Amino acid sequence: MRFGYAISLICFLLILTACSKHKPQVYTSDCTNDYAYRKLSYRNLMDSLNYYNGKFIEVDGIYQQGKHLSALVNDSSSADKDAGHSIWINFSPDCPLYMPNTHIGLFEAQDGEYKSFNDTKMVVRGRLQLHQPTDSNKYVAILNDIIYLKLQ
Repeated sequence: MRFGYAISLICFLLILTACSKHKPQVYTSDCTNDYAYRKLSYRNLMDSLNYYNGKFIEVDGIYQQGKHLSALVNDSSSADKDAGHSIWINFSPDCPLYMPNTHIGLFEAQDGEYKSFNDTKMVVRGRLQLHQPTDSNKYVAILNDIIYLKLQ
């Protein structure tokens, strides 16, 4: 009886280990090394956009990706997720993001496929710039100079 219990416990532990979450993928850029940033909640950032304009910030949310779409939205299920409550994420080829200690870029094809990270929780660090919404771009803020990204 004890032997069967021990085997069951070992099998259970192996299954838990196999089903554990994957490691977050971190990408960094060395475009800007001399900066101080402020880690904020999404709600705090949206309430204080004017104060953080032009400053480096770190915020987390859900990334929305698509044709003409690159936005960070609040990960709260009760929050508004329209463009007026979202931040445009401006990835720039002038400031590429790479995994540390490798030369694997965020947008490089792997196994012949480009990485899709739509609806992925991420932490992103960059310089906030307020934006006057227009018909073609309804976002109130843009995050430029992305220097850190963690996909969770």
